[in-house]
Amino acid sequence: MPAIVDIHCHTFNGADLPIEGFVRHVALRASKWPKWVNDRLARRADRMVQKAVHGYEPERTSLQTLLDEPQRGIAPAESDGSEEANFYSQVERDIDALIEEDPETAEYLGVGPGVETMAIGPSEARAFFQFARNLASSRLDIARRLVETYPTVNVFTPMLVDMSLGVDDEPLTTVEEQIDLHEKISRLSILRRLTQQDALILPFIGFDPRRKVESSRALDLVFDAVENKGFAGVKLYPPMGFFPIQNAEPGIDECLTALYDWCERESVPITVHCNRSQGAKDEANDERSDPKLWGAVLEKHPDLHLNLGHFGGIKGADRKPFWPEEISKLATFANVYADLGCHADLLEEDGRTAYKSVLNKLFAGAGRAMCDRLMYGSDWSMLLQHPGFEGYLDAVSSAFPKAEHERLLGGRALDFLGLGATPNRNGVRVFTRIKALGADPRTWISDGAGSSEG
Repeated sequence: MPAIVDIHCHTFNGADLPIEGFVRHVALRASKWPKWVNDRLARRADRMVQKAVHGYEPERTSLQTLLDEPQRGIAPAESDGSEEANFYSQVERDIDALIEEDPETAEYLGVGPGVETMAIGPSEARAFFQFARNLASSRLDIARRLVETYPTVNVFTPMLVDMSLGVDDEPLTTVEEQIDLHEKISRLSILRRLTQQDALILPFIGFDPRRKVESSRALDLVFDAVENKGFAGVKLYPPMGFFPIQNAEPGIDECLTALYDWCERESVPITVHCNRSQGAKDEANDERSDPKLWGAVLEKHPDLHLNLGHFGGIKGADRKPFWPEEISKLATFANVYADLGCHADLLEEDGRTAYKSVLNKLFAGAGRAMCDRLMYGSDWSMLLQHPGFEGYLDAVSSAFPKAEHERLLGGRALDFLGLGATPNRNGVRVFTRIKALGADPRTWISDGAGSSEG
């Protein structure tokens, strides 16, 4: 069976994020709840994470022990079977704490005692607390939870993100510390000590070009993560406050050009947030990843391996320009792809029907070429905010003909990563690292899985 690849997911925890700013200005910015509820939930999430946070040094020690002592076998879950640390039991206790400490918010969310009518619904509230509690876990346990939630997926490419400058808040861990921890988790996956399910973890390094303006080392950290630390690509998040190109601020375009030049030369893939959503603080920032701007980048860097994350968002087909249509115009560039991360409408029957209708209309016209570049991605753990997230792989599969599943669910992602039938420079780096650790890449990537399309 060819490999299944989740090309867009996340295993960072709350210490890797500017947590209150992230929850307030990103995760909850487009929620259905009023501002006063969002503000209270953001503060509560911050307290949850700060109380249970797994920072750098304790987790580094734990991961290094697992790497140094093979006799320990597969890394144990944090829960160890105890109710106190069990993830879902803890989520229920978090909700109980909300009911006791903030009955007004609990009642609004429909989770208070004796509530007969609910403003939104308890499933949405529970989903938020699952999301927040996940961020309070260790990165190891988050990675394990991801793999165990989607046991048929062979390869995961979790994306780190750099959001600090966008939300005016700083994470507890530095970029160097995040690289170290996530490299160790990737290595555990290669050594088959992560979970009972065999899954390969290939992280992407997050980067904000404004960091280069602050420090000359910022871009060097990206280069080193990919060349020496097992990272398989780069994640850019323009809605945090920069454009893909044509920035007015001094130094940003120069930094991005240097990054694009290097990625093109070394076949390093870039995934970017490309949806009108989750911009820092306000909707104006949502427009910073306009596909037309990526078209300008590709004109200068035509061989760039570029994944336009979220495929521009399928919602809002009546909003012009419709970003999936704009992205489809970029299919003339051979290495342009788009992923289907967090297309949460697919989790509901009515949503799937509407989704298919939009896709059929899009692909009946000029967008057909882009249909052959779509990749499966979950955007887990952001997906945890949506009830039914466990069924996302099946939901995405159901929206496409079975004849497309092999390429949609893995083949194209392997090509994007450079791991296909003829590995490129990036693929050679990944395979060399796997083999140096005594493993066989075919454990996760079957022969021919990344063969060329037509």
